[in-house]
Amino acid sequence: MKLNKTLFVMIHIVTPYLYFTTYTLWGHIGLQKPIWENISANLSIVGIYYMIVSLFWVPQIKNIEKVEREISRKKKEK
Repeated sequence: MKLNKTLFVMIHIVTPYLYFTTYTLWGHIGLQKPIWENISANLSIVGIYYMIVSLFWVPQIKNIEKVEREISRKKKEK
């Protein structure tokens, strides 16, 4: 899989999903808070995370593509 796609999947799908499930379960089981309170709090944090990550992702697309080209060029040389 290309570096660009891998980074996108990790940053935009895997990380927020892991955060959401981990802290929802921790809040419900560990802290004994109601499940709906945990879900609403964690969804708002994930929403803020998406906004911040999107702001950083857009300017870095060219750098990611440049690094991806360098990696593929080095693989072809081997």
